[in-house]
Amino acid sequence: GEPVDASLERLKAIAAAHCGDGLDQMVDAVLTESLGDDRQSDDVSVLAVRIARLGRFEQIVFPAVAGRLLGVRAAIRQWLESGGLRSEVVADALLAASEATANAVEHGAPSSGSPVTVDLAQRTPGSCTLTVRDAGVWRDRGDEGDRGRGLEVIDKLVHRIDVTRDGAGTCLTMTIVDHERPVPTDDR
Repeated sequence: GEPVDASLERLKAIAAAHCGDGLDQMVDAVLTESLGDDRQSDDVSVLAVRIARLGRFEQIVFPAVAGRLLGVRAAIRQWLESGGLRSEVVADALLAASEATANAVEHGAPSSGSPVTVDLAQRTPGSCTLTVRDAGVWRDRGDEGDRGRGLEVIDKLVHRIDVTRDGAGTCLTMTIVDHERPVPTDDR
């Protein structure tokens, strides 16, 4: 037989030559090229793993002060624009995020300066989530005239909206999907 180090180098070269193939094709190539037509007297197994891109994440924490919203909006805009989304999708997402952060500052903070957290996450091209958390207690909409329509506005601008409320505060998660840039599927 062949020395182990030589076998591993040959296996590494075969895998490298087929690294752009799908996992099934790569495994077939490794088996075919490393074993050939020789009948095996023992079991053979191959483990192939695709390392998924973890994505882009950012967290912005700011005091619930209206004067800080302009800087937060600029940071969110920059993050959205760097994610490969179309400008129309960025504009809608930014408007939704602006409404959510303004609401967190105005309604969600138990006191001026309480922290508001914005989590930005993009796991795949074409979609992302923006989560806004505050420490306030949820208040149902009262008779506010033309005000109090923030969630309705956000809901029209994003793919999905989820709101959770508990003793720690309110968490609003918006899912943004650029329908012209479909999320890639796993080709195994």
